[in-house]
Amino acid sequence: ANGITWINTAITVLTNGIYDVYWSSNNLLFVAGGAITGGRNIGVSIDGIHWVAVASPITGIVYAVTFSISQQRWVAVGANSIAYASFPAGTWTAATGGSSVPNFGVCFSEPLGLYLAVGSRATNFNTVVNSTNGLTWIGLGQPVFNGATAQGSSCEYGNGTFVLSGSGASTTDYLATSTNGATFVGRGKGPFTTGVNTVFYGDYLKRWYAAGEGTVNFAQSSDNGVTWASFGGTPFTTRCNEMAEYFTLSLAHTKSIHERN
Repeated sequence: ANGITWINTAITVLTNGIYDVYWSSNNLLFVAGGAITGGRNIGVSIDGIHWVAVASPITGIVYAVTFSISQQRWVAVGANSIAYASFPAGTWTAATGGSSVPNFGVCFSEPLGLYLAVGSRATNFNTVVNSTNGLTWIGLGQPVFNGATAQGSSCEYGNGTFVLSGSGASTTDYLATSTNGATFVGRGKGPFTTGVNTVFYGDYLKRWYAAGEGTVNFAQSSDNGVTWASFGGTPFTTRCNEMAEYFTLSLAHTKSIHERN
């Protein structure tokens, strides 16, 4: 309840690994994505304690989940595909278009009515895709994270801007921004040396935060993602995979509860 004291809820679904948990205050529902366990890679809960595992068309790990209030639609991205569901997120359908390589991050902009997802470059595939409905996706090529080993790792929308993060020895940008979800501006690597795993907009302080791993693994931006400065140096001993305004968890292969509506 306070982000300081934590209770082990002994979640019995997705025991092979949880990669993302998304809370919707609109649906009053938690939806988790993770590695396939017993043929299921999505978990659903109304209280964060008692969970029900459900299957999805995503054939491997579900890396990220988001929700649209205006469309009342859940979207999950993962290994080689994207899926969507309506409340109560028990039945998932494969989306069409976009990327046929792993997608690692997804977000939704309520003002723009637009979903955005980022993922692996591979060969001649998209590192960024978008959709107006979550059902049909359009590949945008490799506007950022376009090196031979590059990949997009996360995206968030806040303060009128999409901010994307990525990694890869050959990419020129670990961070990028977009105001429309269609054209993108690379913002360099900031203080990071090995990539950025996640980005988050903090409404309270009106700042963007980025986290990853390496000699510098935490940074902030006070100019809407244009420039980035080290913040606290290396507060995480291994890595940070996700952030949230009220919930933070920095374990490898585990992400934290977040909501971005």
